[in-house]
Amino acid sequence: METQSNNIRSNAVLLLLIITIATNLVPSKAVSPVAVTSGEKVSLTLYYEALCPYCENFIVNYLYKIFENGLISIVDLKLSPYGNAKISSNGTIICQHGEWECILNTVEACAIHTWPAVGDYFPFVYCVEKLTYEGKYTEWETCFDKLNLDSKPVTDCISSGFGNETKQGKNRTLHNSPLKPQNSLSMHPPSSYISILPFYHTHSPSIHSNSLNLQYADEIKALEPPHTYVPWVTVNGQPIYDDYMDFISIICKAYKGSNVPQVCFDLTHSVTAPKDTANALNHVCYTEDNTMSKSTLSKIISSAATSWIYHVGLAESM
Repeated sequence: METQSNNIRSNAVLLLLIITIATNLVPSKAVSPVAVTSGEKVSLTLYYEALCPYCENFIVNYLYKIFENGLISIVDLKLSPYGNAKISSNGTIICQHGEWECILNTVEACAIHTWPAVGDYFPFVYCVEKLTYEGKYTEWETCFDKLNLDSKPVTDCISSGFGNETKQGKNRTLHNSPLKPQNSLSMHPPSSYISILPFYHTHSPSIHSNSLNLQYADEIKALEPPHTYVPWVTVNGQPIYDDYMDFISIICKAYKGSNVPQVCFDLTHSVTAPKDTANALNHVCYTEDNTMSKSTLSKIISSAATSWIYHVGLAESM
């Protein structure tokens, strides 16, 4: 019963996203959009990987809300689907959660490339991540039918010259990583090489990454400070670390425009005790392993203190 209820809720959210975006981002709950210039918008970037369970959870259960509550009108949202993948010395791209993660990272990168406007690509990304959240990631192509989208531009991106071209003009092979899913909300079935082959036989002559993957690799590599886990969320270019679940209040705080969305006024103003930071940081997929070093723990404690001071300031200012 619980699974059926979750499926109904997720399908309702997907339908709401379609309706909301199709009506100029005005949700059916009568949330009025605010008029802001592009320069006033708050930049929100999510660095993630397709099969990290905490990235799935964040997209499916939290990030979509900015479309529902009207906050998207003051947000410049960007998704970066690469996460903790690595490029080895021989040019091999290794994905943290296996071959299927490499596939889905590329699928979502191609969707973003095909439909650059966030209102166009987000419903598709949400649909794919909803399937991965449910352990149905092999069914990702059903999202084209669910959203009435033409699949050809995305599959062409995956298999075309652009899709297989790297900056050096050479193909780089995708391989599964020996790393296991870390701190999983739910265990994904192990990648099956046999089950992957039909996809590549249909869409690509061989197992290759594309220039989009390399672009996202360069993008996440250039982060300062460097990311240490995903989901890695930045607001106006600054990481919000383990506060990523509180991204809505942080966006409201960062917004300096005069037309403040109603959701910002509706936030609870009470200040509570600092959260259990160590437990919160278990809800991420680390770049190397799930053991926090002393330096990482020090950064986390510092981040928690900064977060606490920030929330006190937020409460006092509203």
